[in-house]
Amino acid sequence: MLKEGSGGASGANPFGDEVRKDQGADRWTPKDPKIILETRGISFGNWLYFPDVAIRKGCVVFIRGESGAGKSTFFRLLNNTRNLSSGTIFFEGRDILSLDPLVLRQEVLLLGQNTFLFPGTVKENVAAFRATRGLDPLSEDVLHRFLNLVQLPVKGEDPVDTMSGGERQRLFMAICLAFEPKVLLMDEPTSALDAQTGHRVLEGIIEFAREREMTLLIISHDDGLRETFAQEVITIEKGDR
Repeated sequence: MLKEGSGGASGANPFGDEVRKDQGADRWTPKDPKIILETRGISFGNWLYFPDVAIRKGCVVFIRGESGAGKSTFFRLLNNTRNLSSGTIFFEGRDILSLDPLVLRQEVLLLGQNTFLFPGTVKENVAAFRATRGLDPLSEDVLHRFLNLVQLPVKGEDPVDTMSGGERQRLFMAICLAFEPKVLLMDEPTSALDAQTGHRVLEGIIEFAREREMTLLIISHDDGLRETFAQEVITIEKGDR
């Protein structure tokens, strides 16, 4: 596996001897407090091995690799929806296995390739997802701003069952962005969009994330998006270790 770039993701043990163990095996205090995610020697099964990386808060990191290399699995390991076979993942200096997985998944939020929407209107869907976290519905103005952010020209009263695949994908993006997680894992977020719309959507999301110092990890096969927006690139190669 190869890792490229020099700003937001660094190589194996990036802190050298200055990593300090603190208050038990699940807690580490890195030299650089800006590191939000770090992986050390992680694998899944006997066939997927991943690079050691340290990702800084607020960075835009693209993940690339051939089909079957384990890109989507890598995301699911990062937010503990898949179990590690070996190694350790740290979120804000803590071993993720020491954290409540539900809380972790709220902070390291996975926006997968499949959209999950309920029957009903746009507004009802947004409210339903927020209710699962005990959050109030968005006001009309705030909802409109999130819909604009993802280039979705619909109203809160519009039914979701008449939407195209690309529109549903963008609505689900808006729902996830409204949670304002610390890390957003985006798996092929523009796959159902044409190139121009995909570029505008990702441009808006990255600007939104930068204003909030939100970290973005993006799986994409679009070389143009990667060349335009990536601050760092991690390449995952099948079977490497």
